This record gives sequence, C-alpha cells and structure tokens, in this order.
Amino acid sequence: MPNALQCSLAPTDDKLNRDNAAIENSWVSIENKIDSLVAELGFIRDDHHKFMDRVTEGEKPLAELQPQFTAKQHAIWNLLNRVRVLEGRAEVSKGRSHRSKIRILGLLEKTKGHDPLAFLETCIVFHLCLRLHTIFLTGSSTQGTGMSACSWGASTPDTDQAPPFQNRNANLKAARLTRTLKLENSTIMLILDYTQAVQLQRAFFLAVSVMEAAHCSRTLATKNCNKREWRVPPHPATAEHCMD
Repeated sequence: MPNALQCSLAPTDDKLNRDNAAIENSWVSIENKIDSLVAELGFIRDDHHKFMDRVTEGEKPLAELQPQFTAKQHAIWNLLNRVRVLEGRAEVSKGRSHRSKIRILGLLEKTKGHDPLAFLETCIVFHLCLRLHTIFLTGSSTQGTGMSACSWGASTPDTDQAPPFQNRNANLKAARLTRTLKLENSTIMLILDYTQAVQLQRAFFLAVSVMEAAHCSRTLATKNCNKREWRVPPHPATAEHCMD
C-alpha cells in the first residue's frame, strides 16, 4: 500500500511531467522555426551573392564604355561650338544680305546701294561709265541655265550707232535674265538677293529701261545720241571705284 506521502506527491509529479512535455514540445517547435529561418536566410544569401555577381559583371561594361562616353561628350561639345560659329556666320551673312539688296562682286560694299534705284544711279551712271543705248546681245547662251548672255559695253566705234528703240527694249528684256555685265574687258557678276524683303524689288532691269528712256530723252534735247561725246563721264568722287 502506498503511503500517504506518495499519494500526496503523485499529482505534483503528473503536473511536472506535463510541464516538461510542454517545454520539450516548445523547444522542438522553436528549433523547427529556427531551422526554417536559417534555410530562408540561406536562400537570401544565395540571392545576394547572385545579385553581387550581376553587379560585378555590369560594372565591367560600364568601365569599358566610360572612355567612349567621354569621347562622345567631347565630340558633342565640339559640334555645339561649331554650330554656334555657323550660326554667327549665318547672322553676319543675313545682315550683309539685308544691308546690300543687290550685291556685286568686284565693287566695294559701300558702293553697292540698298535698292535698285540707288544701284542704278551710283553704279551704272557713275562707276560703270555705261552708255545705256549701246546694250546689245552677244548671241550666245549660258550653258545649262537657259539664260541669254548679254554684253553691256561702253561706246566703241562698232557700237557707237544707237540701235532702234524697239531693239533696245528687246535687249533690256533679255538682260533681265542675265547676271553678267561686261564693260571694256571687265566682267562684273550680279548676284540678286532672293530674300522675301527683296522679292518686291525684282523689277531691277525694268528700272534700267525707264532710266534709259528718260536719259536719252534728256540727252537728245541738247546733243545727238550718235556722237561719241554723249558718253556720260564718271563722277569725280567715285571714278576710282570703276572696274579696271
């Protein structure tokens, strides 16, 4: 027969056994959780290593591309500087084109004039020493352009006789298509300005016809057009600018 002390300790032993079993179960569950966390940490570590490997592999092409990027950057800077220079030249050319509506190669810029009438008065009458009634066609054509070549010559023994008025009109009409003036073994190229501001002034050679008729009418009142002394002398202040 168990004694009274053993009977009194039996419930306590059962409780301790239950507590020990619960603690052991808790430790097992904790160990399982720790194992799962360690496994997850291993996966994370593997992913981190793979990511670092990718970063290392990506840094190599970047290091190789750095010199190319620097070279491209310098090339872009050079192109920008060249664009600025070309823009400046374009502005200068645009300003010069607006300043001289009619540009003539071989004459000083200050003598070119700013409109057709100024060109006719200062260039044809004074600088070029031109007898407008001696304009005649050479009979040749400019190759590839379809423009008739026209010779504007001063008075010579061969061209001293003034042609009929209708022939002069035909010659002036043909002269609108030419860009070359030939004066006593000198050739001057006319370059018309094609900007929008000058499109309204394209009746350049028509103004020659008007001035030619007015000049002949004034001259015929005092002198004979067939005489060589009818030739208009150069202006003293501008004679030095005549073509050689």
